Amino acid sequence: ESRHELRKALYTEQGGLCAYCMRRLSDELNRNISTTNKIDHIKPREFCTRDERMDYRNMVLCCSGVISGTSPSDTHCDTHKGSAIHTLNPMNCHFIDTIFYTNRGEIKSSNEVYDKELRDVFNLNQKQLVENRKAVLSEIINWLSKSPTKAAIIKNIKSYQSRNEGGLYEPYCEVAIWRLKKSLRSK
Repeated sequence: ESRHELRKALYTEQGGLCAYCMRRLSDELNRNISTTNKIDHIKPREFCTRDERMDYRNMVLCCSGVISGTSPSDTHCDTHKGSAIHTLNPMNCHFIDTIFYTNRGEIKSSNEVYDKELRDVFNLNQKQLVENRKAVLSEIINWLSKSPTKAAIIKNIKSYQSRNEGGLYEPYCEVAIWRLKKSLRSK
């Protein structure tokens, strides 16, 4: 019961997106279904005190780390991380501010340590994730090619920052927000 409530709270707080890769999570609000989502301890449980293991601020909800149709060895997110020690915290503004994306859809960090962890610990440049981000970037770049006004760009940013009627964010919304803000800075 309490585990379901925890999963539901994390799902709601995160707007239905994986804390690491931003894919849509399985619905946690319907208690009659079983999901493949995982509760991840940002600081791995193996290295936590009892209090840290129970600390909500040390938990995020993430996807299964496996994409249908890909190799079983091609994992990402918590599944790829395992018990690896890392400094990256997907809920930390300092970390988030270091993130950027290439036009090919790769996620990068201006911080060398975070960049290595994104790549090696979490495998967030797994082929399908890169393709998914590239599709969002292409859509935004195409929209920007129509020379929208500053006001229109701001409106689009706010749209991606908002939840839909079901309380969910768009998958990979942070990619769109990053690219739109980059465009706004150059205007």
